[in-house]
Amino acid sequence: MNVKITVTNTGTRVISDLRIIDGVPPELGINSGSPRAGMLLQPGESETFEYTVTARQGTYEFRPITTISYIPSGTVARRDDHNIETILKCKRPINTRPPGTQTSKLVGQVLTESGGSGAAFHSVREYRSSDTLNRINWRRYAQTGELSTVKYHQEKAATIHLLIDTRSIAFRQASVEQPTAVELSVYAAEQHFAVLSDANHHVGVGFYSHDVLAVAPASGTDHTVKAKAAFEEHEALQPIKPAITDRQNSTPDNADPTDNPFVTDSVRPDFEIWDKTKTDEIRTLLSSLPDYGQCIVFTPLLDDEPGSLVKTLSAHGYGVSVVSPDITDRESPGAKMSSQHRQIRIRTLREESVAVVDWDTSDPLSAALMEDL
Repeated sequence: MNVKITVTNTGTRVISDLRIIDGVPPELGINSGSPRAGMLLQPGESETFEYTVTARQGTYEFRPITTISYIPSGTVARRDDHNIETILKCKRPINTRPPGTQTSKLVGQVLTESGGSGAAFHSVREYRSSDTLNRINWRRYAQTGELSTVKYHQEKAATIHLLIDTRSIAFRQASVEQPTAVELSVYAAEQHFAVLSDANHHVGVGFYSHDVLAVAPASGTDHTVKAKAAFEEHEALQPIKPAITDRQNSTPDNADPTDNPFVTDSVRPDFEIWDKTKTDEIRTLLSSLPDYGQCIVFTPLLDDEPGSLVKTLSAHGYGVSVVSPDITDRESPGAKMSSQHRQIRIRTLREESVAVVDWDTSDPLSAALMEDL
């Protein structure tokens, strides 16, 4: 998001050295430019500066703008805080990838290979007395005198479950000013939910591995309200910071957050072991979703566990795809190694015919979805 600030000298004297500091919310990172500026202003003169912030989903209130004027000797002449109400609300819909071919028996918008009533031609079969008149192939009857019936591709609704990775490793972030991978995944999942629900599909929401069936697949207004509450308030989305340890205190100030899991701003305790709890969660999901269901997994793919999860779902007959926000974009050796390992995981999944959207978070999600279709 671009922020532009215009400063005007409304007085009658020259301001020879004016410093301005904008009150950027600490949660927002600076992409380009600077929220600080210095200028010389004649009476009645205006000057503008601008910078760009990384917009994160949610509502953020800017703090007051601070102005400091100096006299030629370098002494502060005046300092003021200007409380200009500025609120950034970030939430916008995007286009999502189309659902796969696995469907339920409900009428919807996924084209199937089975024939019936619909819009697209499927085949011609022998006429039956129960067929309606508008299904008879009158052109063929005029040519041959034989009655036949036209079948069309049926359109059915898909049952799609959105599964968000909320393990401790998914709370990593490229830097403390950037969104965590969980925030990015929730953003992507919420937009998928909106588009798929509008298309009359049954959509569910889950958080791996805390509550994989938080909102069972369904449709309707009440279901949308329940899903929205899960996206905003579910306990799996609340990061838990571990106690400070000697290892943390000994970490250099210039350490890269992606090099050391203990120095990220928002992390959960390390309990990434495939234990009985995770097995029970997967069994719950498998027993609750219909055989014709689909699952979209939202994960940064920072370790091998999501790949194992995808393979498990696929082995049980589910159509599985992955949307993966990339937070390994720093230049440190640790981040570069994490990026290489992540690309290997993406390549492995694609070799097993799993659709993976590799989302470069510096670009809109819609661009990544179109590129990986």
